[in-house]
Amino acid sequence: MNDFQLEFNDVCMENLGYLNPGKIKLSNQSITFKNTKTGKVEHISANDIDHCHWVRLADSPALKCLLKSGPMYRFGGFKDSDFDRLSAYLKKNWNMELKNIEPCITGTNQATANFIGSVLEFENEGQLLFDIPLANVNNCSSAKNEVIMEFNQNDECAVSLMEMRLYISADPNTEEDPAKEFKRKIAEKAGFLKESGKELAVLEQVLCATPRGRYDIKIYPTMLALHGKTFDYKIPISSILRLDPPVKQGQTRYHFLIMDILKDDEIDLELGLPEDVLKEKYNGELPRQLSGPLFEIISRIMKCLVRKQITVPGNFVGHTGTPAVGCAYKSAGGFLYPLQHGFLYVHKPPVYVRLEEISCINFARSHVTTKSFDFEIQTKQGNIFTFTSIMKEEYGKLYDFVVSKGINITNTGKRLETTESLFKGSSDEEGERDHYAEHLKSEAREKEENNENDSDESENLFFEYVYYYEMKMNYGLSSKWNLFFI
Repeated sequence: MNDFQLEFNDVCMENLGYLNPGKIKLSNQSITFKNTKTGKVEHISANDIDHCHWVRLADSPALKCLLKSGPMYRFGGFKDSDFDRLSAYLKKNWNMELKNIEPCITGTNQATANFIGSVLEFENEGQLLFDIPLANVNNCSSAKNEVIMEFNQNDECAVSLMEMRLYISADPNTEEDPAKEFKRKIAEKAGFLKESGKELAVLEQVLCATPRGRYDIKIYPTMLALHGKTFDYKIPISSILRLDPPVKQGQTRYHFLIMDILKDDEIDLELGLPEDVLKEKYNGELPRQLSGPLFEIISRIMKCLVRKQITVPGNFVGHTGTPAVGCAYKSAGGFLYPLQHGFLYVHKPPVYVRLEEISCINFARSHVTTKSFDFEIQTKQGNIFTFTSIMKEEYGKLYDFVVSKGINITNTGKRLETTESLFKGSSDEEGERDHYAEHLKSEAREKEENNENDSDESENLFFEYVYYYEMKMNYGLSSKWNLFFI
């Protein structure tokens, strides 16, 4: 140490819950922290610092610096004996007092919330419980007397804070909703995804299947803002591949945003940006005046904003003349779309499996009725997706599609050429032979002869009792389009 500098080795700087190891140097002008892992250097001007506190960070003392502009920095890994050295240095060179803050350890769950810059502090009887840098908050919502905060994540952190719920009691002396006012202050201080500038387009009362409800959708050049009766969502355009991070409603996470739009819905839309700005920003691909079917307008706008190819149904056409087959997944009815590069199921819950992720396909016979079959997709990671109650008329088309993609089919030693040969004898009349069951039994016997040691397992090789909820499928796909952002 000299008259102008104070250095500490083996300290760390906290970033979204992760402690980055490094070295810290204090001078008359600044604090400099160098990350020993990445070599990145962080500079903080002494003139920008409002105050410094001596606090606890993890299992060691720490230096907390709050800037005049609002942000907070925490440096940990100090020793208890370092307090006197730091305190004397700050007093002499910065004319600043280093205050020792003792945390509240009474175990109470009630506190007074104070907004200090862009930091939210919780105190009980003058003692600090904990504080939250609001720069770490990426979304905030309110429901009744609760405020829900969602946090940014650090991939290097093994365990991280995802969500925090705060209960705010109602004030009988005011008509304002305290939870909504608290949420407004958090959003103002955190500054996440503010709706600033002129929106590109506004779509009113669009019906969404996921998350369920009707939403007014405001489309900005950098984000989507969904305003519903209970929940609001803000989605950065950059997160649309799948929604990563997903939008959250309570404990439910939505990686897909699905809209139900009638095919006959027409709209005349004037975009909110001038013609010259649209031409310069989107290379003339997006005119200011748009008219036509609503699903086409939304698709056209999203293609220009996201700069990603719009996925449409491929060449597959099922028995009903539609690009999907009706089925059930986890006891809920929906539709399975065989696409050019994968399988997409809509809508509850949405499932998308890319072809390169698939290890094998299994056509399994339903044991409840011979008029339908199950379609099982097994991924290379070992996950199995079972789509049940597919009508037997869809078998031939679906089988040919799987074969054309070169996907391994596990349960067909010999190719069954037609749907009729697979489901022949599937009448409801009693006493009629079930050729499909006989075919599976024959294959099971062949495998048993080839491997006598597996005789105990061969009995159940092809007969898996599956309990499922049978429902009537609506094949009226021509009247409605499902748009989904993934």
